[in-house]
Amino acid sequence: MFGTNTPWFSIRLGAALWTNRDPVWMFAGDSSRSLRNGGTETRLRFIGTAAARDLQWDVTIQSFPQSTLSRERILFRARAGARIAIGAAPGEPLLVFPAYRFRRGASGCVRDRVVSLAVWGNELATLDPEASFDDRSLESGTRIGKNLAQNYMYHPAATAAVAGPGDEIAGAGPVLLVDTLADGRGLFFAYEHGAPDRDPEQEYIHIRRIHREDEVEISTVYRAGLSGSGEYLGGDRYLASVWNVLGCYDARDAGAGPALMRDFLQDKITEAHHSRTPHFYYNTWGMQRDEERKGADVRNVLTPERVLREIELAKRMNVELFVLDDGWQERFGDWTPDHKRYPSGLTWYVDALRSRGMIPGIWIAPLATDPGTPLARAHPGWLIRDDQEKPIVGRWDKHIFCFASGYRDEFIAACKRLIDGGIRYFKWDGIDKHLCSSPGHGHGSLRQSADERRAMQGYALPLLIADAMRQLREYCPEVVVEMDVTEPGRSVGLAVLSEGKYFWMNNGAGAYGDHTTRRGKSTRFIPSLYHSYIPASLQTYACYPHHDPVHAAQRYNVNSALIAGWGFWGNLTTLTAGDIERIGEVVALARQTLPSVAARTPEVSGDVGGSPEIYVMVDDRSATGQIIGFSGTALEHRFARAGVRTDSVLAILRNAYEIHDDSVIIPFVFPMPESSREAFLVPNHGAGITILSSTSWLRTARLAGPDTLQFTPGAPGRHVIGWGSRRGVPLVVAGPEVRTRITKTPGADGAGEVYLVEIESTQPGSMIVVTRRK
Repeated sequence: MFGTNTPWFSIRLGAALWTNRDPVWMFAGDSSRSLRNGGTETRLRFIGTAAARDLQWDVTIQSFPQSTLSRERILFRARAGARIAIGAAPGEPLLVFPAYRFRRGASGCVRDRVVSLAVWGNELATLDPEASFDDRSLESGTRIGKNLAQNYMYHPAATAAVAGPGDEIAGAGPVLLVDTLADGRGLFFAYEHGAPDRDPEQEYIHIRRIHREDEVEISTVYRAGLSGSGEYLGGDRYLASVWNVLGCYDARDAGAGPALMRDFLQDKITEAHHSRTPHFYYNTWGMQRDEERKGADVRNVLTPERVLREIELAKRMNVELFVLDDGWQERFGDWTPDHKRYPSGLTWYVDALRSRGMIPGIWIAPLATDPGTPLARAHPGWLIRDDQEKPIVGRWDKHIFCFASGYRDEFIAACKRLIDGGIRYFKWDGIDKHLCSSPGHGHGSLRQSADERRAMQGYALPLLIADAMRQLREYCPEVVVEMDVTEPGRSVGLAVLSEGKYFWMNNGAGAYGDHTTRRGKSTRFIPSLYHSYIPASLQTYACYPHHDPVHAAQRYNVNSALIAGWGFWGNLTTLTAGDIERIGEVVALARQTLPSVAARTPEVSGDVGGSPEIYVMVDDRSATGQIIGFSGTALEHRFARAGVRTDSVLAILRNAYEIHDDSVIIPFVFPMPESSREAFLVPNHGAGITILSSTSWLRTARLAGPDTLQFTPGAPGRHVIGWGSRRGVPLVVAGPEVRTRITKTPGADGAGEVYLVEIESTQPGSMIVVTRRK
């Protein structure tokens, strides 16, 4: 599959173009280490001889057992005491790495897909402005894209191309999937950097395909930002590529390429395994906005008393992670607690959460500062300035620090102090595009033009953000950082996913305080559009769990959080005790399934808002998972799922159901437009006991010991239980309102006899016990 005539790397240093094929390199040693994600990292060093005697390069390769995936990066440096000019010929890339040739398939053409994660507000519905009036024509400024046809968020975009001999294609990635190579193979090729949306100024890296007679050459090309004119290798100055990724798949399977991408992002790209563990969380910002509408200050509302009320209610909802949003800080840029509201710091906050078994989280804006902070006054040179040397004003009317300056270390130190105080989760916000031309930061000097310095800073930013995440993770392995990408103009690529995750959508097509189904539909675009490419655990969002009396959307919106996002916000004090209890019950069930299914690719059928729209997250072998349905119209839908190991099922909760052979059948009834239903598979762990069918929904079902089943119907109904004869003769213990009938029948596939226990219950809420007769 691989060709051999293409240099693996080519780089312009001094007056020469060096490649790995030059006969001047001598192997100088290797080292290896085991990775926390199960892979192995190997580092190889080569030193130059003859004309390249002052140059050395290291290549680092990560490989993984039972996987075709590998990561690789290269680093160039001068040998001790040497100095080597860095420079590219006009119009030529400074570095190409890696470059591979692959034999094309028998068709003679190559079909590939460039997958971008960062297309802002892509059209989800066909727009013909000449056919009819469309209110999108009235949008302007910050309103652009705030409709369900665009949903005010980043969308995945897979752009297909077909090319043959003589064609050359290059463009931003970060992912390329090639489906028509020799032997029916496909190729996953990617680079770990940012991926700015349709912004040529920030297309620092391209994936290039050069098509020849029988082969296609695929390479990563560094166009700008990696270095500038007048720079040298020497001393501490080195030149390094980003991580590049390569993997092969069976192209005859249409879903194999995206599946390999998901596998890579789930754990191969990172050793930060805590960032892949989803938690149900609550964020205070929706509550703050609600109180603001009632006349409170959006930030000062975060008093200990108010926050503690939300913490207690969130705990009753079975929330695991609590995030204190914007307003806890004294000032932007200091990142210390407001001493007036919190004279003892955040100890009260951390202690309240830890005592309830919850994770303390906090919001922070890594680039923003109030002008009067001691840090900004002491280091005014760290601010990004315009052409008139005035500090630029960014989001929230704040000044902006350059993250490539000395400020970065101060910010990391501030985060470490918060970690020392107990914080274990960060939401980083406001990392917008602000290009800096300062010659006094870590992205160039007066030897480069202002444009070059801006390119070097823009190139460095996503890598520096990911590296800051890495430093915090190494400081405390439990720490997780999510980066907010809810506004346009942010760089959304793979570098951040090597250490953290993304907070993907703020309001979408809705608004603060929108408790209607519109909010739920907005959030579901994320798992609906992205489920093929990115694990749901890497994209968080928050839903309102409130009961709107007009739209009755509470169940609809809570279920929208169960399939992905796993977040809530809004004013919890406006929920009734019954609301809190119902939400807590369903969240508890979802939490039980997540360890088994969070990393699995969900099966999605139907479009957002369609009739029906079903999300299946089930581990067939363990018979664990959840099936969540939505419908835009009132209807009945008989859902069937084959392939489940049904002898491992204990029960299906929250909806009537039947089990037949290897299939579960769930008759979803959507009683009105914009409604939702849910079902949870509970395993029996090999106990040989299964509730085979129930005409009513079950509230609970559990094994109380090896020979005892306890379950609670949520409504009157008929329930049939399969009881393996090795458990002895079953006995039903229940009130007089329950009628029972027990028969004996041969088991499936000659697996021994089974007792069928038929139970008719007329009183919902009463526990029924089936146990072994003494």
